[in-house]
Amino acid sequence: MKRFKQPFASIITKELIMYYYLFKKVDRIPLRNGSHYSYHKNSSYKIFLAAILLTAVIEGIGVFFLLHHLVPIISWIHTILVVYCLLYFISDYKAVLAKPITVTSQKLYLHLGIRSNEVILIENIQYAAKATKSMEEHKKDKSVFNMLLIDMEGHNVEIMLKEPIIKKTFFGKERPIYSIHIKVDSPSEFIQEVNSRQLQVCS
Repeated sequence: MKRFKQPFASIITKELIMYYYLFKKVDRIPLRNGSHYSYHKNSSYKIFLAAILLTAVIEGIGVFFLLHHLVPIISWIHTILVVYCLLYFISDYKAVLAKPITVTSQKLYLHLGIRSNEVILIENIQYAAKATKSMEEHKKDKSVFNMLLIDMEGHNVEIMLKEPIIKKTFFGKERPIYSIHIKVDSPSEFIQEVNSRQLQVCS
């Protein structure tokens, strides 16, 4: 029973987060104290999102009229799913704007819209460095966790951990993570601050 409660609780939590960012104004969402680093300005996520939304609207209207005369209930179900997808992507984009990556004296807060959030203790960071390998070279490495708006764009920062964090799949299967890959708009400044904080904590 516990195995099935976990994904159900996860779904409810994600739904609440989605609607929070959907209806909350971006400038009214409080920021944590610390140094903030955006991760969307040098990404094509905005263009990708616009293309997805436009395609979904056109496809949704076309399929609705196509199915409405044949199977009305299916056309309405499809329309509801399309609207939900539109709301999800809008909420995700607002969360990207509202929640930058944050570095404090003790913790590193990593965000990926409403899709993923990780809190890493600075003392558990071995080092942060510019990416040296491509996504393809890390593709089969299960100890690597990619926090990227768009996978095809690749990462520019690698964060190596001393002790693994545990990621759970949708059905609760655990996977140890030793390295996190991200893409930030100011990689050099980010790396310098993370490594500086790490030295201060561990000295």
